Amino acid sequence: MERRALLALGAGGMLAHAQQIPRLAEFEFTTTDGPLKLSQHRGKTVVLAMIRSSCQHCQQTTQLMRSLQAEFGPKVQMLACDFVEDGPIVVPTFIDRFKPGFPVGWTTIEKAFKFLQVSLMNPGTVPKLVFIDKKGMVRAQYDGGDPAVSGEGNQREKLRAKIAEVIAL
Repeated sequence: MERRALLALGAGGMLAHAQQIPRLAEFEFTTTDGPLKLSQHRGKTVVLAMIRSSCQHCQQTTQLMRSLQAEFGPKVQMLACDFVEDGPIVVPTFIDRFKPGFPVGWTTIEKAFKFLQVSLMNPGTVPKLVFIDKKGMVRAQYDGGDPAVSGEGNQREKLRAKIAEVIAL
């Protein structure tokens, strides 16, 4: 029964629910200001978007996150991390173009997927959104195509509702 449920989750595009959740969010990536650790933001709800800066959906999600950062203020911290080898070149250009208003950095694909608990053989789609509570625990993680945070309907309201849910924990 459990095996069938996991297969159904994967087949339905809800692979995120197969991850080990909750789990402690330990991750570090590089920004133009230096290293950034998720633990630096304990005490706040964190939304981490694992992106590809060249991806149109990732760019749109970053814009939504900028708006939600302004709405929720200091109790929420938005972050984005590109998993790309030429991060020092492409991420500053992305920041200049999209002006996210929150830290955006980069890491290797191996480090990103290890944190996400995603296989390099079955990477899914981007952006990958990770919702972390104020104690530093991952409470939800979604693949880019997951209807819980994207697809048909109002993506902004879906993200807003998920953030509010994690804040309440």
